Amino acid sequence: APELPVIAGGRPAEKAVEWFRDAVFAPFAEFLTRPWALLTLLFILLYKLGDAFLGAMTNPFYIDVGFSKTEIAEVTKVFGLVALLGGLVVGGIMVRRLGLMWALMICGVLQAASNLVFALQATVGNEVWMLVITIGVENATGGMGTAAFIAYLSQLTNVAFTATQYALLSSFMAFGRTVLSSPSGWVAEQLGWVPFFVASTAIAVPGLALLVVLMRLFPPSPVPHHPDGRRHRQRRQRAAARRRRGRRRDPPDGRAGAAGGVSGDRRLPDRRGPDHPGLPAAGAVRDPHRRPGLARRRPRRAGTAGRLLPQQPGAGG
Repeated sequence: APELPVIAGGRPAEKAVEWFRDAVFAPFAEFLTRPWALLTLLFILLYKLGDAFLGAMTNPFYIDVGFSKTEIAEVTKVFGLVALLGGLVVGGIMVRRLGLMWALMICGVLQAASNLVFALQATVGNEVWMLVITIGVENATGGMGTAAFIAYLSQLTNVAFTATQYALLSSFMAFGRTVLSSPSGWVAEQLGWVPFFVASTAIAVPGLALLVVLMRLFPPSPVPHHPDGRRHRQRRQRAAARRRRGRRRDPPDGRAGAAGGVSGDRRLPDRRGPDHPGLPAAGAVRDPHRRPGLARRRPRRAGTAGRLLPQQPGAGG
């Protein structure tokens, strides 16, 4: 029988085929066996299409309006970066607070509506203050949508193929954005800037419609939320601080065991009992909130409970 060809490194070709099957084919095949897998892939392809369709023409638009490259760089690279990071943080908080699917819906609507700000920029013209608003809104909403979408892609991955499936899904998203947004220049030339921005908003609608279908097929689970979360956390922190203070007052391990008390559960030595009035009995659990000096006060003698002031000599005459 003819021998298998050997590739670089001295490994036979069958090992390369086996590696390709396990590392590339098996993760993608596992994803395709899930219910509604093709619908999910179509949603991945279309969710950020409106944003990609617009993003391909932003720099030509800025230059055509009359902004210099210095103004574009100052606003985009400084203020735009801050807005993008803020949008990522807000998107992550929305995923945690509202749930993944509702965060995808809200962020998708906002990033689609942000395209209309460019139509307002085209109407206003060469105004730097309006450029700051336009870039701020676009980057903030884009960051929110990106944070929610990355969380969605991460949730789709299988534990056995996490890295490979995430790489394949994100590459599929990037490929779709690159290919489907390629006619954006021709559309902008045919329609003009304002109709083009309105069209880019409309292009985002199919992705949102698919998201509604997915929410119907896979209803989002409710997010657990404590009705008074901040006060609940404060109560837990105070209780933990009290426990730490109580542990600091305990005797070290091994000192109380010989006397009959157990230091692990904060028990007192056996010498405390009925012979020492005012002190707990042997084996009683010490209250960590009680000041140490209070337990050693001498009790009042009988008959003196109602005496507020000492009797003056001769006052009872």
